[in-house]
Amino acid sequence: MTDTQSVIFDIIANILGVETTDISAEADFTLDLNATLDDMNKIRTEIESSLDIILPEFDEEGPITVGDLLEIVEDSLL
Repeated sequence: MTDTQSVIFDIIANILGVETTDISAEADFTLDLNATLDDMNKIRTEIESSLDIILPEFDEEGPITVGDLLEIVEDSLL
């Protein structure tokens, strides 16, 4: 796991009240982690603050999985 992935997993765990061991790239935010759109926007804001990047707005369309989020973040870091 990269440092960036570790930061993202920690943020997700903190906001959603889950253990980092419960998080995987395949985990679905809604089905597996019970995240709401409000939770997702909190995650986005925290990632932006922690990594000093700007991410696109999240909506009901995505990101669907943690892997999707990791791709969005990696694209924003380039």
